[in-house]
Amino acid sequence: MTLDNHDCVREETFINIEKRLTSNEEKVEVVLNQTDNLEDTLKKLDATQDKLAIEIAQLNTTFNILKWLIGILITLFGGIFVFLITELIKII
Repeated sequence: MTLDNHDCVREETFINIEKRLTSNEEKVEVVLNQTDNLEDTLKKLDATQDKLAIEIAQLNTTFNILKWLIGILITLFGGIFVFLITELIKII
């Protein structure tokens, strides 16, 4: 192999290495962009999860209030019903 051929082979090797390096750099850029997108998505999910937790807490509070109101109304109407029945029995 002559010196010129040897230099051509080396030059081709360097060109191939440069191409691979450029390709790898582009892949790294894509991965970094995807990572940034995933981080943004995770931040949005965290914010959404926090809002959802607040909404669930408010919903639980509302359900607890409704349970108490229903219990009070049942007790009230039950008492009125018992009172009316006892008064009806007294009349008869």
